This record gives sequence, C-alpha cells and structure tokens, in this order.
Amino acid sequence: MDKSVWGWLLLIGLGLPLLSIVLNEAIAQLTRRKHPLALPLRKIRQYVLPPLGLLLVMQQVFKIAGTEESVRLVETLTWLAAIVAGISLLNAVLTTTGPQVRGQIQVPNLFFQVSRALVVLVAGYYILGPVWGVDLSGILTAVGVGSLGVALALQNTLSNLVSGLLLLIAQPFKPGDWIQFDDTAGRVVDQNWWSVTLEIVGNNADIGCEKRIVIPNGLLAQTRVENFGNATEIGIWSSITTRFSFDDPPNRVLQALVSLGEGIDGLIHSRLDAKLDAFEDSWIQYKIWFCKLPHIDYNVETILLSRIYYMAKREGFKMPYPTTLLYETDCSSGIPETIPMLERDRSAYIASFLRSLPYFAALNNEQIVQIASKAQL
Repeated sequence: MDKSVWGWLLLIGLGLPLLSIVLNEAIAQLTRRKHPLALPLRKIRQYVLPPLGLLLVMQQVFKIAGTEESVRLVETLTWLAAIVAGISLLNAVLTTTGPQVRGQIQVPNLFFQVSRALVVLVAGYYILGPVWGVDLSGILTAVGVGSLGVALALQNTLSNLVSGLLLLIAQPFKPGDWIQFDDTAGRVVDQNWWSVTLEIVGNNADIGCEKRIVIPNGLLAQTRVENFGNATEIGIWSSITTRFSFDDPPNRVLQALVSLGEGIDGLIHSRLDAKLDAFEDSWIQYKIWFCKLPHIDYNVETILLSRIYYMAKREGFKMPYPTTLLYETDCSSGIPETIPMLERDRSAYIASFLRSLPYFAALNNEQIVQIASKAQL
C-alpha cells in the first residue's frame, strides 16, 4: 500500500477523533459560560466532521475520482454542512445591537446580512462549478449585463445605497446623537443602508411637538453635518444676531444682553455670551450665544428676540431701521418753451435748470456753467 495512503489513514483515524475531542472540551467550556460560540462549534462537530471524514476516505484512501456521483454527493453534503456552520459562526461572532459578550464584534445590520449572503454564494458557486461542473460563465455574463441595466435604472437608489455604506463604515454619528445639517436638526433614531430617521423637537417642528422625518443617505453625503453627540446632557450651542444704533455705547448694550436668559426653560446657562460682531454702515451688530437643551428648546429664540425688543425700549436703545432716500423731480417745466436766441442767454437758462437737479448738487457753479455752454437741446 502506498505510503501516502497510510499517512491519510493515520490523519483520518487519529486526527479527526482528536479534533472531535478538542471541540467537545471547547463546547463544554463555552456552554458553562453561556457563550454563543458554543453553538457553531457543536454544528462543526456534528455536521461538518462526519461528511468531511467520509470524503477524505473516498478520495485519498480508496482513490475514487472526484467525477463519480457518490463523491460529488458527499462533497455537496460537506459544503452544505459548512454553510450551516459558517452562518452559525457569523451569528455568534457578529452582533448588530452592541457587544453582548467578550469577543463579539458590533457591525451594522447591512454588513451582517451581506456577510451571511457571501457565505452562501461562495459555497453555492463552488458546489455548482468545481463539484458538479456547471458552466457559470453564461450566468455571470447575464448577471453582469442585467446589473448594468439595473444600475442605470436605479441611479438614485444605488447612490443612497453607496452613501449608506460609506456612512455605516465611517459612522460619523449613531442612533441617539443630535445632528444638524442645513436648517434641520434632530436626534438620530434609526440608521440603515438607505436613510437616516430623525426625531425633531421644538421650533424645528414649527408646532412645538415631536415629529420624525426620513433623510436619504445621498442627501446627507452631499452636505455638511454637525454632530452634537448626546446633546440632551451637554446641550447645543446656538446664536442669534441683533443690531443697535451707533449712539448706544457697546458696553451698556453688552451688559444688558448677557442677562436676558434669566428664567428661560431650555437654557443650560442663564447668562448669555454676547459679543460685538461688526460695525455696519448704519448700525452696530451684536451676536448672542447660548447653550440650549434640544428636546425642550422650541421657544428659546422667540423669547430671546422678544426680550431684546423690550430691553431696547426699557434702556432707551435704538434699533435702526433700513433707510432709503427717494428723490422725485418734475422736469416737464424746467426749461421754458421759448428759448432766447442769444447763445449767452440760452446757456444761462440751461445752467439755472441744471442747478435745480439733485444729482448736479455736487458740482460747483463753474462746472455747471461749463456743462451748460456745451449742452444742446
């Protein structure tokens, strides 16, 4: 008998029983600790080892060709057992709800489902191809052409899918975080491969009650997103601007602004942070910063703006209005109908008319006379 056959007999006769004993001990230890890894190891021992041993005996000891129907059936059975054990192993190692026991890895639900599908697809491809000799090239070509057509028809959906994958990988925020993008802010309550669901509270909801909106991942991937984390404890910084006249001393204005937060629900700090923001053409602009609790903040801005108005009335501050000067001129009777024949008198009449126009007010008399002498009617 060939030496290689004796080697395989020793490996199958001693190796597989030893492996089974090791698995039994590991299963017993894990079962006592109620570890989820005990179940996939038990399936490997019960479902994978018996057909694997039989397959090795048929191919390596009795030298039965892999094209024989009996070998193909045993190999198919082995791969099916490997699929069951592999999926069970993924269920034990990966979790979607957070690490439960030591050694588990938290992953998004989409990756969990994709990993399970890959196990089935890889094993199924090997069973149909190398084991049973099915030509899969035509199927793969058809799938490729069909995938191109589907990709063109579902561009927006695929965009959301890819954006969702990137967001799930990067994890810039997680359920429970408060985020803000554009003019929308809210708490993340759900995140999946297609969209993010936000719970909006307060003045964002316009009606002072809770509502939920669904934001496609493709939209979030194209905009700037601010993550405030667990803002129900640390709050969110926000700001409003206001304007006062140059006649109002900034030190008095700032002193009055910082005390406007007293007694407002939703503010973490009642003392506001007021700063002089800019000197504009007709006013001084101030910015007021405040830290608010997002789940009860819907009236903060309204109350502050109202208090600024009454504070200005009380302190005598001026809130400047935009001003526009409008000039109206009736030119129909500016030049007499009868123009004297002498050029000197005609120029005097034109110069007198030009002096009556507002937009010539910046010119002196000499310049107006010069313009009038060269003017033609």
